[in-house]
Amino acid sequence: MAVEQNDNVKKCEPQLYFSTGHTACVLAMAYSPDGRYVASGGQDNTIIIWDLYSRKELRKLIGHTSFVNYISYSPDGKFLASGSTDGTIRIWNVETGDGLQCLKTESWIIYVNYLKNSEFIISAAFQESSFLLWDLKSGKIIESIIVDDEFYWDTNVINVYGDFVITVGYATLKIWDIESGKKIKELKLKN
Repeated sequence: MAVEQNDNVKKCEPQLYFSTGHTACVLAMAYSPDGRYVASGGQDNTIIIWDLYSRKELRKLIGHTSFVNYISYSPDGKFLASGSTDGTIRIWNVETGDGLQCLKTESWIIYVNYLKNSEFIISAAFQESSFLLWDLKSGKIIESIIVDDEFYWDTNVINVYGDFVITVGYATLKIWDIESGKKIKELKLKN
C-alpha cells in the first residue's frame, strides 16, 4: 500500500482493490475454506461472491429484504449461510447461487455459523438472549442455549470452536457446551 503524508493526514492508495459491487455499505465478509472466494453482504440486502484470483464478481445472491449482517461458509465450501435484519437465515448453494432454505426468527440475525459439518448451524439474534442450534435437514431449532441477562449482543464477540461457543461481553468471557447448552466456564476480565 502506498502511503502519502500531507499536512499531517495520511492518504493511502490501495494497490489491490475490488469494485464493491454493492450499492450500500458492506457489513459482512467471509472467506471460503479453500481461500479462493470471498462473499460480501451489506445494506443493499444482497450477497456477492467474488473470485479472489480473477478479482471478478461471480454471482449475486438476492433474497433478503433487509441488511445482511453475517455470512458463513460451510466447512466443505459448498454452502453459504447468511443472517439478516429481516429476521431470516438463508442457506445458499455457492456454485449455483440458488437459495436452498429460509429459516425465520423473531429478531435480527447478528451471527450465524456452521458447526462441524454442513448439517447444523448456530445463530444469535439481536434482542434475544439465546443461541439457536438449527438442524438444516428439518429446518427446525433443536436446541436453545439461554444466556443470562448480562449478555448484550451489540458488544459481544461470538465464536464457535468445535463443540463450544465462546462469548465475550463487557467484563466476562464464557464458554458454552453446544450439546448440553450449559455454560462450562466463566472468566471475569479486568477492565
